[in-house]
Amino acid sequence: MKFTYKYLEDEWVKGYWNFIQNNQDKGWDWNDISRNPNITWEIIQNNPGKNWNWGELSYHPNITWDIIQNNLDKEWDWVGISCNPNITWENIQNNPDLTYAKLDKQFPKSCQGNLGVFATIEDANEIFVRTNRHRYFDKPEECITLSDSSIAVCSQWGGNINQFLKQAESLGYDIKIKSN
Repeated sequence: MKFTYKYLEDEWVKGYWNFIQNNQDKGWDWNDISRNPNITWEIIQNNPGKNWNWGELSYHPNITWDIIQNNLDKEWDWVGISCNPNITWENIQNNPDLTYAKLDKQFPKSCQGNLGVFATIEDANEIFVRTNRHRYFDKPEECITLSDSSIAVCSQWGGNINQFLKQAESLGYDIKIKSN
């Protein structure tokens, strides 16, 4: 009997999930299970009472844009979604529902220091008027448009960049130093 790759993969996924189901007394780490590529959307849908970590599932290679759009009531991690291999730039551009509040939750002011990682264009302009110094990348082509505002990223980092990099890494970003 010859088995196809798809058949073997499906059997592996069923076996993996059955093992978890048959050993529920083991104190499973649902963060890790949510991250495991053997978990399918079908398993998640059929087990809504499990303690799924929606932040981890946001990065998951089995999660698609359609799944996200059809389940907006879930606590998706929008930074994780932006790292998901199934989510394209076109998906993001066509669905600009990322808000200032969501972004601020992912990158709080403490990641930068006094000024914060970003500010609304209005706040960035007010800081410029008050200090006569550009503290943000505030040229129109440098600004980021969100669903509820336009923002400028801080240009004042100094030693604080390490806090930002640590936060970005904790959210799943892989940042590399690029030399010219």
